[in-house]
Amino acid sequence: MDDDTITNYVNKSLLEDLEVSNSIDISYNGQDALNYLEAQNKVGNVPDLLLLDIYMPNMNAFEFLDAYKSSSSLTKKTSVVILTSSTVEQDHEMAKSYNVAGYLLKPLTREKLEQILHMI
Repeated sequence: MDDDTITNYVNKSLLEDLEVSNSIDISYNGQDALNYLEAQNKVGNVPDLLLLDIYMPNMNAFEFLDAYKSSSSLTKKTSVVILTSSTVEQDHEMAKSYNVAGYLLKPLTREKLEQILHMI
């Protein structure tokens, strides 16, 4: 999930080129992602991985994670990896408090994707 169209395009292209997923869906903010996860949960099609940027409109990553964690309608089987441009140490520490599967700096690369796949 990222609000930047170019970042989403590049990430999706890399994921498709490496053939690591049958389906790649994009949300541009936290609320859209929650709605998507709820819809997928209802049909038993919960994603394995969610790449999450910290700074997004309407709902930042930590607000999303609060809502995700407290939702009783979501199966918590999705691994969340923060993929961000933030080098702020407080963001990294905050992410640790949410027990995310990983915290990586943009851009997504083949090597970082391999790291992610080993994290989950």
